[in-house]
Amino acid sequence: MTEWVVIVTERNVWPAKHGCDARIVQLIKGYQKIGYKVCLVGTRNATTENAKHLVDMYIQTGGPSWDWAQDLNKFDAGWFFGGIMESIKVIQGRVVAVQIEYVWMTRALKIVPDGVLKIVDTHDLMHKRAGICDPHGIKPYMRITREAEAELLNKSDIIIAIQDKEAKDFRDMCPDKKVVTVGHWVEDIKAYPCDENSNIVMLVGSDNPSNVMGANQFLANWDEIRKQCPDIELRVYGSLCDKIAPAPGIELYGFVQLLDRAYATAKLVINPTTLGTGLKIKTVEAMAHGRAVVTTPCGSDGIHGGVCVSESLTDDIIRLLKDDDTRHQLEKDAYEYAKKHFSVQAVFAGLRNELRQEGCHAYNPIPER
Repeated sequence: MTEWVVIVTERNVWPAKHGCDARIVQLIKGYQKIGYKVCLVGTRNATTENAKHLVDMYIQTGGPSWDWAQDLNKFDAGWFFGGIMESIKVIQGRVVAVQIEYVWMTRALKIVPDGVLKIVDTHDLMHKRAGICDPHGIKPYMRITREAEAELLNKSDIIIAIQDKEAKDFRDMCPDKKVVTVGHWVEDIKAYPCDENSNIVMLVGSDNPSNVMGANQFLANWDEIRKQCPDIELRVYGSLCDKIAPAPGIELYGFVQLLDRAYATAKLVINPTTLGTGLKIKTVEAMAHGRAVVTTPCGSDGIHGGVCVSESLTDDIIRLLKDDDTRHQLEKDAYEYAKKHFSVQAVFAGLRNELRQEGCHAYNPIPER
């Protein structure tokens, strides 16, 4: 008998225009890969309903959709009680876990019945994110102390961290809870050959404030890069384009659902973000396409190889555009790292084992490619 996981979110997960949405989509697909069916509980006011094709069941609530301006400390998870209860009733004893997205949704776990695992997918360390954002005048998702965040997380049975460093923090905060790392997996890890005549540098990002700040800091040196590499072209994808002023040598493409062709045409991919927590999904996806990636220490957080971690994006971009041998080695390193760390087998190994130990029986081995 196939067992189910219920995922609860107010996010507009499809089309996935932000890294957090892409993460939720890949979690849905990952659970299905390891043998579970997935029910998504979303809101009618969001485009979550557009994700129906991804899941085995969709339940709509009357809750509010994501809004950057909302005070998430006051988020009312009660909007989702009915959807969670309906999912458990309809699926009739086959729900093994209810997983909520982000710590502010943990209050909804109180109505999950005994015998069903309560999982929180954290995405970020919220109390640290606030401390990072405040000095730059950027509004954090929520303002919370370490102790208050731990109190919310303790409502769950399993805490999912998006990278190992944050998993350690969660274990320190909630020593009685099981903590597993579930990063971001990529379905088609492939070393795309690069057009050696290309001088295209690629930047992908949403319009969240940290991406905008990092892009603008990088673009302050754009003229210097063009002096050294006159043929360079920066191609920008995603809603970040709405926050960037047109300039010579910059092409703004906006949101593109499938970026495979764009990655294949890029000689370099950059991620200039300078603040935030969690895992930078666009760094992961670029590496999985076998691209040479130049990024900041923040952009490589949770990744331990395969990228050029740069203190000066300007200098390293110029260097790699001129040094084919070094760039080729970086492409190879990115691809090899991605094969080892970004497959569904690698990403879901810890969570799969925890579910099995808790007595779940839907486990199926994932066939190797």
